[in-house]
Amino acid sequence: MNVPHSLVVDDCANALYVADRESAAVQRFALEAGDHEQTVDLRRWGPVYAITMGPYGTLLALCWQRGGAAAGVSVVHINPYDGARTNHSLWQ
Repeated sequence: MNVPHSLVVDDCANALYVADRESAAVQRFALEAGDHEQTVDLRRWGPVYAITMGPYGTLLALCWQRGGAAAGVSVVHINPYDGARTNHSLWQ
């Protein structure tokens, strides 16, 4: 992990999610065993600064792509069970 920046506990899924800022990823761990279960790659949108649970169990990740033509802030919607990115919003 490279600069853990935000945490979310999902009691329903028995999981801990960690925003791995400088790796531009969200890491998922099993709450009880502590085992790493999944990495969601968000490099397309930049480093992850915050995560929270959104409506209907969606995990929301706030990403900031710094500098360059692609600079902007995105909120990426993640299915917490399979890591699929289902939607995103971009502000430049």
